[in-house]
Amino acid sequence: MQNVTLKPLNTVASSQLIRPTQVSAQVSAKLSEPVSSTLVVTNTGATANPYSIESGTVHLRIQKRTGKKCLTFIQGIPDTIDVKSLCQKIRKMYHCNCTEIDHPKIGKCVQMSGDSRDDLIQFLIKEKVVPSEKEIKLHGF
Repeated sequence: MQNVTLKPLNTVASSQLIRPTQVSAQVSAKLSEPVSSTLVVTNTGATANPYSIESGTVHLRIQKRTGKKCLTFIQGIPDTIDVKSLCQKIRKMYHCNCTEIDHPKIGKCVQMSGDSRDDLIQFLIKEKVVPSEKEIKLHGF
């Protein structure tokens, strides 16, 4: 660190002081500069939305609740599948709550209680929601 010595105000030359009128003149000069009408897009290094999905891919996500409780989300179910009947089959098969929701981050998806991601892979293939295991991505811990 550099040592800084402070001088009393009366020993500083008046030419070294910045006056408020000087600052406002500099700001107004900056504001009066012409602005170009072309749009320049630069890559700021921002990452893509982690919840965006590719078509044909089903994502299985988990969200931790309190204690041992958790929720499983199925995202990216094709439009050709009847979600209501799929939820009924999941309810009967896994004895859990299952419903279609509009999640604020994920969008339209199926929410079920509990962590059944590993079992859901085989279920989705058996019910022909996805053709193979390659079309399913697991997310979470």
